Amino acid sequence: VGQLRTAKRSAADLQTAIDGTFGDFSLDPSAYLRGTWLTVNVSALNRRQDEVLALVPEILFETSFDDARAIADLRTQVREHLERAVSRSGDSFAMRRAVRGFSETARQAELLEGIDQIRRLQEPARTTDFAALAKKVFVRERLTVTATAGASDAFVVGLIRSVPARGAVAPSPAQDAVRTPPAPAVSEGFEIPGTIAFSALGAHLPSGQQRRGEHLVAGRIVSLDHLWNAVRVKGGAYGASHFVSQSGNVVFRSYRDPNPAGARQAFLKAGQALRDFVASKQSFEKFQVASIGTLEPYRSPKAEVDAVLAERHFAGRTPEDLQRTRREVLSVTPAAPLKVADELDAAVTNGVLCVVGAKSILDSCALDRVEPIVPSKSKETK
Repeated sequence: VGQLRTAKRSAADLQTAIDGTFGDFSLDPSAYLRGTWLTVNVSALNRRQDEVLALVPEILFETSFDDARAIADLRTQVREHLERAVSRSGDSFAMRRAVRGFSETARQAELLEGIDQIRRLQEPARTTDFAALAKKVFVRERLTVTATAGASDAFVVGLIRSVPARGAVAPSPAQDAVRTPPAPAVSEGFEIPGTIAFSALGAHLPSGQQRRGEHLVAGRIVSLDHLWNAVRVKGGAYGASHFVSQSGNVVFRSYRDPNPAGARQAFLKAGQALRDFVASKQSFEKFQVASIGTLEPYRSPKAEVDAVLAERHFAGRTPEDLQRTRREVLSVTPAAPLKVADELDAAVTNGVLCVVGAKSILDSCALDRVEPIVPSKSKETK
């Protein structure tokens, strides 16, 4: 959609119209706590609102899916883009893979943007009725519209009315249920060209526990103190971090890491590192400030609209939730990181490790399963 011809224009003419009308146009499928959504992102000058109202429906509802060769070419482009991305940002792919078994949201994210997606694109293409799929996806009953102040009421109403009403539509299910990881949980390695690696250890907070403000502060302490010294300074990695997601997934990861086996040992010692930090009687203040920064980053008007859509409508995070988390961050006492330390100790006992990297490094990690993810040039030629 947006790359193929429509009933009114060729693919080349459509691209010219898109470039001349929009500052940005993209379609992004993403997994959130309240379901998996396809977001249509549009930026344009205020004076082009009428043009936007004409072009967006044309793209969404009049795209022709009968050019099999063009679709195959686009599929190849997406596959090659992801194969390049896994070699550049392997920690993101390792992270999605490691946590995919712990929540439905994480499973969907892996299917949409992870190694599972790469594998699917590397397989022979399946027959898909894209026209029928588009009719199921683009329906008014599931529509949510957000717009900046420059958009007129008539523009917003026009967008809503441009989307067909299909009648009774099953609601999108919530995805915040915690899942039991596949048994047995196996550590995996995925070989890529090069001489470096990326790693991630995924887990979930103990049953009944939800992410709190102290998890944000503890994540900053672990990332900027413990992992900085153990994984970056001593281990030679370009970077390492730890955080707990809104759904309760516990994530540790290292970036461009020559020693992911050593990073894993550092991940497992995060709980003790928190206890040592509390015992040192150092101030929490700078880590509280850093945590508030992650809650309230500077955003452009477009990014603010995107955040409202993602956080409030798709993830169900209200302004009251943000206020509560802010209060929890600012009121952290020494007892709070100690509680988080116990939770991390419990979580990592069932952690799942994934490493993306060079074969020589994967061989040193004692992984349960190792396989290539990016095909060699010789295989591609064949």
